[in-house]
Amino acid sequence: MTAILIAIPGQATEALGAELTALAVIAGGGLFVLDRRAKADASTQAIRKTLEVITPTTIVSILLLVSGVLLVLGVHGGLYVLIVPVLVALTGGIASAWLFLTKITE
Repeated sequence: MTAILIAIPGQATEALGAELTALAVIAGGGLFVLDRRAKADASTQAIRKTLEVITPTTIVSILLLVSGVLLVLGVHGGLYVLIVPVLVALTGGIASAWLFLTKITE
């Protein structure tokens, strides 16, 4: 979603910041609700604890929000801040998939 928002041609930096802020609030809220529902039916598998530790949802949502707010305020460095949540999300997704594929039988 972030890449789609960045790829929109001719938009002002402040508009991109508002879009990223809205994305952070919507994604963060949605992930919070899904996390609460998942914890209601906690798994007994050993992988559950590991995945809970490395899940980067809070970090990604907060950094995405910070990036959006910086861009709304006109600070162009907000685009550089945006690199961190994207890398954290990619790394967390790869680590979660790897753990799921290798530890599911334990």
